[in-house]
Amino acid sequence: MPNFAILFLAFPLLGLSAASELRIVSSDGTLGPEPCALTCAGTTKRDATGWIGWDGYLIVFVDISACQFTDVPIVTVTLNGDYEDTRMAGASAIYRVDNTGFYMRLRGYVKTAYSIETYKVQVDEAKRWGWSIDWIATGFHC
Repeated sequence: MPNFAILFLAFPLLGLSAASELRIVSSDGTLGPEPCALTCAGTTKRDATGWIGWDGYLIVFVDISACQFTDVPIVTVTLNGDYEDTRMAGASAIYRVDNTGFYMRLRGYVKTAYSIETYKVQVDEAKRWGWSIDWIATGFHC
């Protein structure tokens, strides 16, 4: 295990700093001053994702309010799970993004060049397969 005290003291000698730069060049919201840029990440947790079924879709609201963004952040998501998560259509599609959260909608399997089968996944399957949403949001908090 590295000695973090030595690494911290060596940073200035190597021309490095413990602080990192984050520059947001565009956003759906209002750009803020660079010192206010923030990256925040989280997960809905496998045993606590609030999946709901609606018209053949699975939908979940992901709360990011703890990040305290002042405007709409840029959000990247991934579907995490133990089974069938790689086959879902819409696994990176989010909507109604604002500074407090976003929705994600999964359709199920769709016809592709790889597979001609279709399937609409059910809420109990998403829970049984341990599906969760991992996310990273970048925006401004002041």
